[in-house]
Amino acid sequence: AGLLRGVLARGDRAVITEPDGGYRARFHEPRRGDVILNPFDADSVKWDPFAEIRAPWDVDQLASGLIPATEDPSGREWRGYARTFLSAIARRCHESGRRDSGELWRLLTVAPSVELRPLVAGSPAQPFLDPENARMFGSIRSVAGSAAAAFKYVEGQRARGFSVRDWVRAGRGALFIPYAAPQIAALRSVIAAWVRLAIFEAMASAEGDQRLWFVVDELDSLGAIDGLKDALARLRKFGGRCVLAFQSLAQVSNTYGSGEAQTLVENCGNTLILRCSGSEHGGTSQFASRLIGEREVIRRQTSRGHDRDGFFTARGARRSTSISEQHLIETAVLPAELEQLPDLTGYLKTAVSPVWLRVSFAGGA
Repeated sequence: AGLLRGVLARGDRAVITEPDGGYRARFHEPRRGDVILNPFDADSVKWDPFAEIRAPWDVDQLASGLIPATEDPSGREWRGYARTFLSAIARRCHESGRRDSGELWRLLTVAPSVELRPLVAGSPAQPFLDPENARMFGSIRSVAGSAAAAFKYVEGQRARGFSVRDWVRAGRGALFIPYAAPQIAALRSVIAAWVRLAIFEAMASAEGDQRLWFVVDELDSLGAIDGLKDALARLRKFGGRCVLAFQSLAQVSNTYGSGEAQTLVENCGNTLILRCSGSEHGGTSQFASRLIGEREVIRRQTSRGHDRDGFFTARGARRSTSISEQHLIETAVLPAELEQLPDLTGYLKTAVSPVWLRVSFAGGA
């Protein structure tokens, strides 16, 4: 919270996704130009997915945000089909002037095949609607409909239209994307798409120091944010900064794949580790322990004994003393130590220093 307070106080902008709305309650300031984006919130603007489309390829970008790829080969194939279907329907709606999120949701989820065939004719999605592919299309539609679930709630809003891309280019203050636990099933895909739209729009801007922060709390509870790994490596060039927080590496790995989950962490220049949990197979605490790494220690051993040559002094047998050193490599911070850290205490490594420091924060920071 202290970081976000400083960010907003100096006039930087921020895109903030968070469960339960704690940051919103503390920092939301309408006079600054702050915006709330959540179709279940009475104070929210109304997202217009068609306002994000300015060029033909933008439809595919929107579909990639709503239905990101997955590491699972089987799942990747079906999600690819669903992206193709969603792109075809959204493109036809945009071209024909049927730019209504409720109508888009209806076409994606419940419209009969006879109505859809003319809409996808000539597109890569056309074979999906062939009668002999009805079973296959049912699976494709299930994936696309799940990703577009939020559209039916967006349509019920009575608020001004809103474009994430427009806000990134000219908005002020902070874009708050709060959500409650019961809402996440409906909003998971669309929140990930909003963040992706904001990231790619920031990277499409001229290089400079626009100071736009992306604060993603509870990363492990959201759907995959397509392009997040590249964003961590490239955003700073365009004035962007990312703050990612998660509790369970296993859940992040389930979403992004184990390799990409570790890459996300490693691409963060500054890393703060607070108390984390373990599991039978190691868990987050073991990963964090490995991330902190090892240390070299020197252990001195002193041995004392009687002289073996049998010489005696006036006081008896002569004693001998020897000192030896052992250079050992050991885990710097054990997983068990991380599991038992006090509240607001952890280990910090910054981009300007390779040294991990044990730190403590004041309550309410």
